[in-house]
Amino acid sequence: MNIGFDIDSVLLLFEPFFRRFHNEKYGTNLITDDLKDYNLSIILGVSQKIVSQRVFEFYNSHQFDEMTPVKGSKEVIYRLKEYGHKLHILTARPHEINEKTKDQIEKHYGIIFDSYNYFPSTNHNGDTKAFYCYTNGIDVLIEDNWDEAQRCCKLGIQSIIFNPLWNEGKKSLLRGRIVNNWSLAEEKLEEISKGKIYLPKFNENFSKEFTFQY
Repeated sequence: MNIGFDIDSVLLLFEPFFRRFHNEKYGTNLITDDLKDYNLSIILGVSQKIVSQRVFEFYNSHQFDEMTPVKGSKEVIYRLKEYGHKLHILTARPHEINEKTKDQIEKHYGIIFDSYNYFPSTNHNGDTKAFYCYTNGIDVLIEDNWDEAQRCCKLGIQSIIFNPLWNEGKKSLLRGRIVNNWSLAEEKLEEISKGKIYLPKFNENFSKEFTFQY
């Protein structure tokens, strides 16, 4: 299979390192339980523009350089490679840190991924990870962004979604595909490789523009 992987909160721990950065830089007292929304603008009480600025500052901080793999991810990734699957990075990180991102991934996982693909919020082409999967033969995307996972689902792309605080309690099209750890993610990938499908049937004629409607 061709498998796509998000980076932050899927391959590498984002929340504790960003929280530590923000507390030290801006004098906040964020704890894990505060991060109950994917939208940092709501959590921090600032505009999206300011959020983008602070996240970019994080990319250039020592806390970013200290990010570590999500527990269990390395072992599963290595096994998937051994089984002959093609592994692809699909991240919303900005193009400005492409090389830094690749170096960071290779530091922890080695030269194991077949491609690196970037879909920042500033992408003026409007490309989404879901549409990339749809047009480039990616069979399954592993994500923590609920909206992106649902876009994949609606395009007929299998999706596995990690379930941090900001995804708890949400209803979705993704029954049977929500996981709390990499052991469960590996089980779901095995099910998918054996042809088990948990996707609704849609009759729409999908197009690039259609993916933006959700």
